[in-house]
Amino acid sequence: MKSTVIVSFARTPIGKFRGSLSSLKAPELGAIAIKGAIARMGMDHDLRISEAFMGNVVSAGIGQAPCRQAGEFNNRSLSHFS
Repeated sequence: MKSTVIVSFARTPIGKFRGSLSSLKAPELGAIAIKGAIARMGMDHDLRISEAFMGNVVSAGIGQAPCRQAGEFNNRSLSHFS
């Protein structure tokens, strides 16, 4: 049985309606969080990530699979998206 570990995490700041983050879409903010989580690990940026999990409160208008989109904004190909 393989072990699963959480090696890093990050979150985006809490925004407000028409605030300074309003120009960014949820997957773009997610991409920033992924980049931050990778930086916290202090590992090679070519590291292969096999799974990523993201939460999103308001999903209207962001398209399908926001976690996949966030990974693609970071030029990463993830094998599992949630």
